Amino acid sequence: MEIAISILGVIAGLLGVLFTYVWRANGKTQKSILETQKSIMEMVNRSIELHKESIELHKESMEIIRQNHKDSMEALKGITQMLKEVSQMLKEVSQMVKEVSQMLLNQTKILERIEGKIK
Repeated sequence: MEIAISILGVIAGLLGVLFTYVWRANGKTQKSILETQKSIMEMVNRSIELHKESIELHKESMEIIRQNHKDSMEALKGITQMLKEVSQMLKEVSQMVKEVSQMLLNQTKILERIEGKIK
């Protein structure tokens, strides 16, 4: 009986050592899992921050594009207006050239008549 109690004591001791090892290993595993979860949460939070920053940069880029488009449209309107004015000036110059041509033609006719009378 003493042998049986000794064997039970040894088995209980071994189970205690085994239980202690499992308990310790479980604690290390849980600690490792918690550290990994913490690291993952930090990465997720950083990803969210980066995503927010990229959204802000996108908004700023779109505003710059809108402003550039607006400025370009205003410049095009100014150029269009200048081209209209130049076109009007060219029409006026064309009309003046026609009038000068007509005056020269009239003067030529007058000179031909004078020349005809002189001869």
